[in-house]
Amino acid sequence: FNRTFKDIDALNAQDDDDIIVLSKDTSAWGAEHYFSVNKELPGKEMVLMDGTYLSKVFEGPYKEISKWMDEMDQYVQDEGYQAKEKYFFYTTCPKCAQFYGKNYVVAVWQVNQLKPD
Repeated sequence: FNRTFKDIDALNAQDDDDIIVLSKDTSAWGAEHYFSVNKELPGKEMVLMDGTYLSKVFEGPYKEISKWMDEMDQYVQDEGYQAKEKYFFYTTCPKCAQFYGKNYVVAVWQVNQLKPD
């Protein structure tokens, strides 16, 4: 995180009004992180994320993540979609969440439509 943010800052590639980092768990010990930027970063893999997304905000400790995933999967299904990719946006770091007394986490699911409208 710190190294990537340093690279983004060095190239002035961050839009202060449009900041998001999406995290995708790849295993129990690994994750991929997608940083929003406003220009190409030499030496970094650039990914354009387009498509249809559904999101929902949760509040609570990180240990609730599996419950949130189940709830989000049900929400996606109820809306007539099928999950394609699953990401989370952590709005605060653990120290900030402790300071503010709240930990908001946004589930962001890329979806495919199950049936045409």
